[in-house]
Amino acid sequence: MKTAADDTTKTGAPARRGAGEAPWAGRCGFTLAELMIGIVLFATLIGLVMQVLRSGTVQEKQLMEFSGLQREARKAIELMQRDIRGMSKLEVIKRGTQGQLETLVVAVPTSDAPAQEVRYAFNAAARQLTRNGDVLLREAIQDLQVWPFDGSKDVQEILKVEDYKRLAFFKVRLTLARSPGDSGTGQRVFDFLVYPRLLASVRKAKESRLNQADSRFAPQRLEE
Repeated sequence: MKTAADDTTKTGAPARRGAGEAPWAGRCGFTLAELMIGIVLFATLIGLVMQVLRSGTVQEKQLMEFSGLQREARKAIELMQRDIRGMSKLEVIKRGTQGQLETLVVAVPTSDAPAQEVRYAFNAAARQLTRNGDVLLREAIQDLQVWPFDGSKDVQEILKVEDYKRLAFFKVRLTLARSPGDSGTGQRVFDFLVYPRLLASVRKAKESRLNQADSRFAPQRLEE
């Protein structure tokens, strides 16, 4: 019968393992080095997971904030479009050296008065757009461009005060950004055209009266 003494050599040293035995046979637990490696790998994995979660949370917050800015911008755009469509006269349009709008003043008829002055002012340094002193956009607006064009065949931009009567439509470009200098995915640009309906109606009425006054000639148009 084999005893425990048979597992040792005559010199008292442990007997060697057979060729088919695993190196960890007879061991229980892990060495200190293995534990340290496992802890480092686990900590690295947890750090990567936390970084991904944190990045996703920040991006979601930024998207929600920018979505709110876009809603405010759309409200401002709708208000500007309504005023321009209903305007009876272009009073003032002033632009800065970089082409950005500084002041836009239009006369808009109301039920209480034949024409009420509506003033839009854009402060590029403060990143603020106001309507009659009330703030429409603050900080989110980066740039606002407004170009008036006439109704000629060549569609030329109106640059002189005396040519305001030839106004046919406006081209507007509104640029939003979360922070100054932000570009790429951090920007949103809105381009749209606005046609003053009242001016067009008044112009057609004048042309109609002109043609009715002298029907012997071909239909006439007002001089541009």
